[in-house]
Amino acid sequence: MDDIYDAYANWDEIVLITDMINRWSENDFTRLPDYMRYLYEVFEEYFDWLEKESAQRGLFYGVQHLKEMVKVLANAYFEEARWVQEGYIPTVEEYMNCAGLITSCGRILTIISFIGMDPILATKEAFDWVINNPPIIKATGFIMRLSDDIVGFKFEQQRKHVASAIQCYVKEHDVLEEIAIHELRKEMIDEWKDINYELIHPIDQIPLALLTRVVNLARCMNVFYKEEDVFTHSQSKMKGIITSMFVNRVGG
Repeated sequence: MDDIYDAYANWDEIVLITDMINRWSENDFTRLPDYMRYLYEVFEEYFDWLEKESAQRGLFYGVQHLKEMVKVLANAYFEEARWVQEGYIPTVEEYMNCAGLITSCGRILTIISFIGMDPILATKEAFDWVINNPPIIKATGFIMRLSDDIVGFKFEQQRKHVASAIQCYVKEHDVLEEIAIHELRKEMIDEWKDINYELIHPIDQIPLALLTRVVNLARCMNVFYKEEDVFTHSQSKMKGIITSMFVNRVGG
């Protein structure tokens, strides 16, 4: 999703698709360019299928929460695209409220993972809890964003792209990139402390099985972005990791 700025031909199309996502049930597909119309129709068909499949399993709340989160995500991408259009470098707080809490996709991925679970666990209260952005979700989103930015920002900035957390920190505090990275790594340590606290003091209506789904998103970042961006450059170490997990037998 980081390529959203390249995906649309011009600013008018970014405005149009964001507006259509916000008016989900009132869409006029004829307003979209041909290449987006097909994609949007597939998008709608998938959500219809997902809603029916979830209802058959007795899960009646997740898909509506997912739709709401897609709207939130679209508006956050619109904000980032506006920053790119205007050449604006936000403050660290502005950036993290958008890129850390929303476009890092921690919340939407959590909702998606809950939809696939037993409805006894994935209750309406659980989905409401995610939407309300509790501390463990915030901390996970920050870790996801900072992990990505720290190892991938130089590659991303080779093209037109929203400023990373590093550039935001450099501009706001007038320091070198190395200092910014050091300080943001310290922030990641603090976010892990918040996650650990939430696990030690869990909320009664949120089972550990659900909390574990959230924590696993943060854990994945240590695979994707430990020393380099193997998520983007998947032919590097990521290919070997996937092969060792799903192709080669243990001891083979």
